[in-house]
Amino acid sequence: GAFLIPYFMFLFGGGLPIFFMEVALGQFTSEGGITSWQKLCPLFTGIGYASVVIVSLLNIYYIVILAWGLYYLGYALTGTLPWATCGHEWNSDLCVEDGLRRNLTVVAATSNASGTLGVTFTSPVTEFWE
Repeated sequence: GAFLIPYFMFLFGGGLPIFFMEVALGQFTSEGGITSWQKLCPLFTGIGYASVVIVSLLNIYYIVILAWGLYYLGYALTGTLPWATCGHEWNSDLCVEDGLRRNLTVVAATSNASGTLGVTFTSPVTEFWE
């Protein structure tokens, strides 16, 4: 909801016009991304090289994000989700599943204890994604 409004504003206000400008510039000059700016104005030679460097640097982290997405998609296509239960190699001793966590809360609420435990239990979802 709230993400889509600024996304489409920037997409239609900046992304698509710049994309069509670069495509039109390439067709007008019959050159590639680096040399088309030089043909338009020799002072603009650095714009082509800068755009290649910027795109290369942005692709480094974008490829990592895509790899994370594919990694978690592969896990999501298995029979049971690995972040739904404890007992995996990445889970700690403080991992408590949601059903057991509710029962532990009830037991702690009905006991006659006068202190608090300094133990913080975590869910298997939190331990998987961190």
